[in-house]
Amino acid sequence: MTRKPYDSDLTDSEWEQLLEFIPEPKPGPQEVKYDRREIVNALMYQDRTGCQWRYLPHDFPPWETVAKYYYSWKREGLFEHMNDELRARVRKAEGRNEKPSLGIIDSQSVKTTEVGGPKGFDAGKKVKGRKRHVLVDVLGLLLAVVVTAANVQDRDAVEPLLRAGKEMSPRLENVLVDGAYSGEVVRRASLHTGVNVTMVKRPDVKGFVVVPKRWVVERSFGWMNRDRRMSKDYERTISSRGACSPSRANSKPSRRGSRSPLLVAGARSRALSSTSRCARSRSRVCYASSSAKSKGIEARHALATAATCAARSTSRFTSGSAS
Repeated sequence: MTRKPYDSDLTDSEWEQLLEFIPEPKPGPQEVKYDRREIVNALMYQDRTGCQWRYLPHDFPPWETVAKYYYSWKREGLFEHMNDELRARVRKAEGRNEKPSLGIIDSQSVKTTEVGGPKGFDAGKKVKGRKRHVLVDVLGLLLAVVVTAANVQDRDAVEPLLRAGKEMSPRLENVLVDGAYSGEVVRRASLHTGVNVTMVKRPDVKGFVVVPKRWVVERSFGWMNRDRRMSKDYERTISSRGACSPSRANSKPSRRGSRSPLLVAGARSRALSSTSRCARSRSRVCYASSSAKSKGIEARHALATAATCAARSTSRFTSGSAS
């Protein structure tokens, strides 16, 4: 690399962690002109800054080339595979089983732009746009994402999230939710998937309160919002919004130690629109992270874009142990 580095560029250590997942260039009559690391760096820059394809700096490969690689990798399921493998490594580095048994579900409503596409109004949050429903493990690492119009109720996304989470981790037995996830829909989802749903209500006190275990999903949303591209849903379609490019929540290294690990990739989930609950789409998704030990992976944290997906109500309200 001869250009001046950007803060969003992968470090040598991060690139070593991702290199095994990036396909070798296909053989052809022409020599490979652009380094794969620069393609990934361009995707990282785009997620961090939120720029459009055509606004990628000229010292990266041409935007057409970067977009071509991105959509090709998306179709091949590269980001999903990357997410699964890196999440397992982070969990192992933390001394946990690679497959989680406890998850946390929550949602976040974000504004959309004038480009169109599915959107709705979340009367509770006073937000017009889309809603990200996520399932994370106890480290805040993404297991599944469902993106809908913002007017879709939180409970309507529970079953697709549970099905996707169960597919990712057959050990998944318990999921924590807040008070918004009540009613027959949630009970049926628990019954159909065999996953216990435990409601953890916020203490009846004023001000900010950290709810044990369930707080990690709020931290995951915080990681997402550090990427400018995640601060608002700029995409026209849910499927476009739902794929995933490598990205991260914080481009700058911690001054006290190594960077937080990043899970680049795409969790499986199912895109739900306000009119069609199971509009299938594979999309762009996500990253999350947690502090791994020094020998764990060092690929940065974040959750990359909104509408992600390929996922798929008498619940047993019992508490489960994290593992």
